[in-house]
Amino acid sequence: MRTTLLAALLLAASGCGGGSPLSGDLEATGLQLYLPDVPGYSVSGVEVGEDGGVQARLERTSFSMGLEERAAGGLEEVSDLCHTTLMRGEREGGDTCDASSDEGIVGATISFEEMTNVYVVRGGTLLVIRGVVNESDPSAVLRGARRARSAPEVSASDLASHD
Repeated sequence: MRTTLLAALLLAASGCGGGSPLSGDLEATGLQLYLPDVPGYSVSGVEVGEDGGVQARLERTSFSMGLEERAAGGLEEVSDLCHTTLMRGEREGGDTCDASSDEGIVGATISFEEMTNVYVVRGGTLLVIRGVVNESDPSAVLRGARRARSAPEVSASDLASHD
């Protein structure tokens, strides 16, 4: 009994085993959490926003993209990602939206000038990679969409370790 109590106290003091406040906040969102593997980029700044969504940065030297996760309620059909009032705040006049479905995963890219945002719905979560530069490397959008579609599900504590 004393050994178990001592071990629990040591784990709590070291920050292990008890979970961080961010981990608890991430769990409280109720979202299935994903973390795309984007070679050359590291994840930082993970936080839960006031809207209950998750935000982070995908960073490399002198460049970063946004990573967001939020509830995808109402975005179950391919056409929903380009033609619904739920996405109105994501659209700009003069942009283009291309939606697709692959193996039951719906996704879309919304492009405006040289920047593209990638949207993928998985497990009730809308996963967004913001600020993919398409002007200098058009294939970056396709790679970003593939990374979002294949992003592994992660635990709240795994994602919190990138704060």
